[in-house]
Amino acid sequence: MKRILENKNIVLTRTAQQSKEAIVLLEDLGANVINFPTIKISPISNFIVNETIANITSFNSIIFTSENAVKYFLLKVNELKVKFAPEKFHIISIGKKTSDLCKQNNMQINFQPNRFSWNYLVEELQNTDLSDKNIFVPCSNLADKKKYKQLEKFGAKITAVSIYKNEINDAEYLSDKIALLNKTNIDIYIFSSPSTFNGFVKILNIKNAVEYFSNKNIAVIGPVTEKALNKVGVYPNIIPDNFSMPDVVKVIENFFNQKDRTTA
Repeated sequence: MKRILENKNIVLTRTAQQSKEAIVLLEDLGANVINFPTIKISPISNFIVNETIANITSFNSIIFTSENAVKYFLLKVNELKVKFAPEKFHIISIGKKTSDLCKQNNMQINFQPNRFSWNYLVEELQNTDLSDKNIFVPCSNLADKKKYKQLEKFGAKITAVSIYKNEINDAEYLSDKIALLNKTNIDIYIFSSPSTFNGFVKILNIKNAVEYFSNKNIAVIGPVTEKALNKVGVYPNIIPDNFSMPDVVKVIENFFNQKDRTTA
């Protein structure tokens, strides 16, 4: 029996660590996956980060917006030997994977928005009084910290600190995969964030993104990534209703199922 993604070449642009599950899901459907990590993640260590984490008990709530936020927060807690008692915090998590990682580290999730994005979190909290919440938001160096302040209109006090770096990967490190991309007919590109797309364009030295992606199938996770691509004239055509990689894979499967039925 033919698997629906048999002989389809799919480019996945997340970090290698974050791509493991998606690669398995796609390969189980028959896809040839090119893992092309356009970004690299590393911890930030400076006075502000160290001082904030060392005084974590000055907060009573934490919002984790990604798996990396959880990972690098806990790394810093361990590095500084901070006594962190998660049961004393009201913990908000965005995304199933983020929540799963929290639970694996004995952090109980008090709230998770039904759809996995910051805008939906704000929407779902709009009738909630947060005046008793002093919230810490660990985030990346690329995060728009102003948007976190949206919760202050509900009474919360917000402190957002960049605890990890999101940087474009080195082209030299990806040289073999660049050569593979240049000689392969790609059926779908998957971008999980604006930074993965920007990294792809930079690494491949793409001068005209509109021309490069013309008539290409592009899958994205969520409206933030979609809008970032739209700004440069690139329009994704595969967008899940729920913002997770398993949902992206499911939508890709449905996309090719429909194409098969159309051409049958």
